[in-house]
Amino acid sequence: MKTISGLLMALSVFCTAIRSEAQDVSLLPLDNKQSILNERVFLTFPSGARNVARPVDIMAPDPNINEETRIMMDTGDMRLVFFAQEIYTVAGDDMLAKIQAANAPHQVATKKIMDKDGLIAVLSSPERPDSSDQTLIGRLLVRTSDHTLLQVSAYINASAYPQLKSFRKLTERIYATLAAGTRKVSLTPHKDTIPLIDMDRQMIADLPQDYSYSVDQQYDFQVIRFHHYSPLGEAGWSDMFIYIGDHPHSVYLDFNMNEKDGHKVDGTFLGKKIQWLQFDITTEKMIDRELKIHPDGDQGLIFHVAMMSSDLPTLEKQTQIMEHIRLGKVK
Repeated sequence: MKTISGLLMALSVFCTAIRSEAQDVSLLPLDNKQSILNERVFLTFPSGARNVARPVDIMAPDPNINEETRIMMDTGDMRLVFFAQEIYTVAGDDMLAKIQAANAPHQVATKKIMDKDGLIAVLSSPERPDSSDQTLIGRLLVRTSDHTLLQVSAYINASAYPQLKSFRKLTERIYATLAAGTRKVSLTPHKDTIPLIDMDRQMIADLPQDYSYSVDQQYDFQVIRFHHYSPLGEAGWSDMFIYIGDHPHSVYLDFNMNEKDGHKVDGTFLGKKIQWLQFDITTEKMIDRELKIHPDGDQGLIFHVAMMSSDLPTLEKQTQIMEHIRLGKVK
C-alpha cells in the first residue's frame, strides 16, 4: 500500500508540474487589440481577454468610457486585470525623473519601456508585491502626443500569485504593444456646449487653458465634472462639478459639518446674484464652496454646484469658471 501511495503521490506531483508548464501564461499569443479610454491608446492582449466595465451601485452612473477601462483575463481560477484611468495630469521631458523620485522610497523598480510615435511609457513595478486577491504587479504611466498622462495598472488575484513571474512577463509583453489612439485632449482655451438631462436647454462653458469636462448620467440625474490638468508631481489638487437632479448631496456633510459651520461669499450663477456657502475643512486641508439652486425659481431640477481645492487662488479660478456658465436653448 505504501508503494502504491508513493507512486500516486509522485504521479500527482508530476502532473502538477506538467500542468503548470502547460499553463505558462507568459507565452500566451497576443492577438486581441483593445481600445483603452475610448481610443486614447490601444493595447493588445491574449484572445481570452475582455473589456468588462466595473460594476457599480444601481443608483450610480455607469463608468465613463473616457475615464476608465477594465480588461479582464481568466486562466482557470487565475485572473489578471488591467485597469486604465484618465488621471488629468500633464508631463514634460522630466517625466521619468519625477516618477523615479516618487518611487525611490517605496521599493519600486522604474524603467522607460517606450519612446516613439508620440508616446512615452514608464513602467513602475513593486519589487516585493504582497499576495492578496488584488495584487498590483505593474503600473504603466503613458504620456501621449498632447502631453497628457493616463495610467494602466495590472493586478492578479491570489490564485495567480504562485505564477507571479509569468504574469509579470505577460504584463510587460502587453504593455510593449502600446499604440497611439485617435482621441486627443484639447488643452487650449475653448467653449463647450453640454446637453442637459430632461431639458430643452444646454449648458455653455468657457474653459480656460488646461481644463476639460466629463459627463456622468443616469436616467434621473446628471453630473458635469470639470477637470484641471495639473503638472505631474504637483502637490495641490482641486475638483469641481455640477449635479443636476432631485437628490443633491452636500459635500460638507461627508466631513461631519452642517450649514452653520460655513460662511457666505457673494457671487453670481447663471446671471443671478447668489451667495456661495464656503467651508474650511482643515482636517483635509481643503476649502469647499457650494450652491444649490433652481434655475427656474422653485420648479424643475436642482443645480448643485460644488468646488473643492487645497488652496484659495485655485478655488477663485474655479469660481470664475462657474460664474461664466450660462444656459441656452437647444438648436
